[in-house]
Amino acid sequence: MAKGRTKAIRAFFKMLGYDLRRLEKFHIHDVDSGESLGRVKGFDAYEAILPRKVESFDILFRSCARVEIFGQSRLRLLDAPKSEVLLRCLNSIVASINHARDQGLETPITLTILDDHSDQECLGRAAKILARAACPAKLVSLDVTGNGPSVGANFRYGKANGKDVIYFVEDDYLHDLPAVLELVRSYETLAGILDRDIILHPADRSGCYRHVEATRLILGSHRHWRNLVDLTGTFITTRDLLGRYWKHYIGLERYGVDEGVTEKNTLDLILQEVPCLTPVPSLAVHFQQFDEMSPFVDWRAWWERAGQGLP
Repeated sequence: MAKGRTKAIRAFFKMLGYDLRRLEKFHIHDVDSGESLGRVKGFDAYEAILPRKVESFDILFRSCARVEIFGQSRLRLLDAPKSEVLLRCLNSIVASINHARDQGLETPITLTILDDHSDQECLGRAAKILARAACPAKLVSLDVTGNGPSVGANFRYGKANGKDVIYFVEDDYLHDLPAVLELVRSYETLAGILDRDIILHPADRSGCYRHVEATRLILGSHRHWRNLVDLTGTFITTRDLLGRYWKHYIGLERYGVDEGVTEKNTLDLILQEVPCLTPVPSLAVHFQQFDEMSPFVDWRAWWERAGQGLP
């Protein structure tokens, strides 16, 4: 009966010059099982899905101008001092927030710096950058010091104050102008497709391409996103996921304190149960050394733009 009605409706619209086509329901294949090989039903990227609305986007910027590169002796790209990297990366986030507002993004955004004992000159300049943000922004000085303890303080602050989607970002991630807009919009799209809360990492890391592995590729709001199986201290999660996997998040607090504690035995354990995706091409770069930069990104242009109007 249903087929008869469908044929009649299609015939009617055909007389009007339209052709109705059926959209396949999406299905996310298990890449490890080989299920996606061959001609089988898959995800129709153009099927209308109900987005997972982002109720708020809280950005927690963890900063420390005292240490050049934690655990490394090499200098950064362009021999830039850490304070300059910190300020330009912060400036790039503020510019991206303001761009998102200019593009009509109405999602509530907050920006908070959680600082680990940077010098007063750097903090004064950072405060002037915050004053330009088209969102509530503030600077919090941490009581603790060190990479691991500041990570823990950052997570605790997010757990206590985050309302929905939380962006934990380190002070050496340089962002492209559309980053905030696309991170919010793509979170809504991708979480809607997967029908669950997810984790996003903003940088398409070069290390992902040193081993050829099967991957999922999904359309976000403006670009492709691929799955990721390991994290850094910069990622987007939710208040719900933070509470549900708290022992894994807060486990990273012992990084640099207890020997053997890394992302692999803390944050990466979450990704065994929660999908994590990263953009292709990248929306941010980890501004350390050349061999860690995201591929096919004009990071020099990003760096120059982030330096414009610095206080």
